[in-house]
This record gives sequence, structure tokens and C-alpha cells, in this order.
Amino acid sequence: PDDAFSQVAYVKGAFFLHFLEQRYGRKAFDAFLRDYFGHFAFRSIVTEDFLAYLDEKLASKHPEAATKAEIDEWVYGEGLPATLVVPVSDAFERVSAEQARWLAGEIEAGALPSAAWSTHEWLHSIETLPASLTQTQFAALDAAFDLTHAQNAEIAFAWYMQAIRGGYEPAMPALEAFLMRVGRGKFIYRLYGALKDNGRLAFAGRVYAAARPGYHPIAQRRIDETLR
Repeated sequence: PDDAFSQVAYVKGAFFLHFLEQRYGRKAFDAFLRDYFGHFAFRSIVTEDFLAYLDEKLASKHPEAATKAEIDEWVYGEGLPATLVVPVSDAFERVSAEQARWLAGEIEAGALPSAAWSTHEWLHSIETLPASLTQTQFAALDAAFDLTHAQNAEIAFAWYMQAIRGGYEPAMPALEAFLMRVGRGKFIYRLYGALKDNGRLAFAGRVYAAARPGYHPIAQRRIDETLR
């Protein structure tokens, strides 16, 4: 399961669907999706079932849109194909520009124009914080936005990863509570790994001993190995 639920399925898979939508058009692709979910409801299928259905319902009706070789490269090839449709947006650039102004001392943390930021913009802002972030800067962000107690798990996770790296102690009690109540692998695997890598093995071991009974057996085995 740890190999199956990877960036191949989540990221490359999403780009593949975007490729199909772009080539066949939104109207035809939306109709295909509705039919697909209805046809295969409550069933398990394999790759070849999907490809046969894609050919019957979409590809054969629009042969000019995409070649079999292009589709096969997405499904069976390694990495990202040359037909990748690259998303284009300046949203992250604008977030980075405002962050740079704050880091340079030109504006206060509370003046960051974050009211309209999406979760992804918040994640970009947090994940790109420099390793040189001072405790004063950590505290300023926390005071302005209470990131230590963020209700959005993605934002909280990103903040805790930075707090672990930067040694921001005020976030540690909330991190412990997060690890006690959240069992999703994408969060807990990296958090325990970061704790170990940043000299907090004792903290990680203590929290894990209490949290372990509530984790899935797959998570238990993986974290057992991480903290061994």
C-alpha cells in the first residue's frame, strides 16, 4: 500500500486526467467520467479495463485528439511525458514577493495580504520559509495567524515541519496533540522522521508510545522502523 499510494497515483494521475481533459475537451471528458463511474460502480478493475473503456467511449470517437502511443506513455512509461500540460499561475510568485518583503523587515507579519490566500498559497508561504528563520520571526507569524493551532491539517502539518526544523518550542505541545489525534500516513510519517532527523528522538518516542495503539497497523510498522 505504501508503494501504491504515491505521487505516481496522486500527482502523475492527476496530470494524466488533465491531459485527457485538455485533448478531448471538457464536454466530452465530463461525459466520459460520468459514464465511467456509473459503469464501474462497486467494482474493482485493472489498468487494461480502464484503457479498453477509454478507447471504446472516448479515444475511438475522437481519434485525432490523442494517439495510443501518447496514452500508453502516460500509463506505462516512467516519469512525466513530454505531453504534460504544465499549469501556469503567478499566484505563488505574488505570495513569495510578499514573504520577501516581510523577511526583509519592510512589513509586519500581520500585514501579509493573506486574507484571500488559498490553502495552496498558505502552504507555499510556509514551505518556502528559509532555514535561517529566527525564533522572533517564528513567534511573529504565530502571533499574527496562530499557525500552531491551525484547524486545516495541511497547514498545521507544514507549520509543524518548519517548527521541528527551526526548534520552535511553542509549537511542540500542539504537535504532540496533532500526532495523538491524526493517523494519516502523509502527515505522521514525515513528522516522526523530521523529529528523529532533528535530534528529537526522545520526544518522538514518547509521543509515539502513547499514539501507536490508535494508528493503522501499516503505520505502526513503518514508524516502528523509522524510530528503531
